[in-house]
Amino acid sequence: MELRKQLRELGNYDTSISGAVGEIYAEEVLGMVKAPKGAKGIDGYIKGRAVQVKTKDGKERSDSAVYASVRQGLEKEIEDLVVVMIQEDEITHVGPVPLSEIPYTEHKQGRRYYLNKIKAYLKVS
Repeated sequence: MELRKQLRELGNYDTSISGAVGEIYAEEVLGMVKAPKGAKGIDGYIKGRAVQVKTKDGKERSDSAVYASVRQGLEKEIEDLVVVMIQEDEITHVGPVPLSEIPYTEHKQGRRYYLNKIKAYLKVS
């Protein structure tokens, strides 16, 4: 978290580090077991189910902060979605939620799963 803060102060360099923080959070808090390197669209497994983890900045107001995108074709590999939201020193998450239960819209690169549609799954660490 400290490294993420320092990178953010330097500019917009925190995208990949935030993703790593989200995956580590999923491992530590949700018990995710990391998928083998090169697993297509899957970050790991929670209770034996294939999971993709998306990390969002909880303070962002952009469109990308309100939905999680899954690239076209990858939805067939993913069973559950976890969205980790980082806001200052607080981390919360949505999920794991079965991808099949989340409403989505089609977009040119894939599907958009809107967070407000799965608000009932919000869990606070």
